[in-house]
Amino acid sequence: MTNRAIPRHATLTVDAEYTSVSRSIAALARASARAGGPLVVISHRALDELATELGGYERAAHQLLSQTMFISPKDWSQERLAGWAAGHRDELERAFGSATPIP
Repeated sequence: MTNRAIPRHATLTVDAEYTSVSRSIAALARASARAGGPLVVISHRALDELATELGGYERAAHQLLSQTMFISPKDWSQERLAGWAAGHRDELERAFGSATPIP
């Protein structure tokens, strides 16, 4: 018996005349956030339709991109917060996926 990984992906086809592209993408993103959820990739056509629905590419990018932010107690320095986040990186990446620090 071979131990092969099973690809996990989903394909969502949306007719923008009848269905909200932004709501459809949001529903798929919620499903992907669950353990073992599908990988979400947006085609250029879906991005175009999302930008049309939301009123521009900047708004579409804002909806698609997400990041985790840390807000520290008042008396913490940036170095202390960075150290705390670094100390929890493995745990955070297990929960939310790979991380790229942005100062």
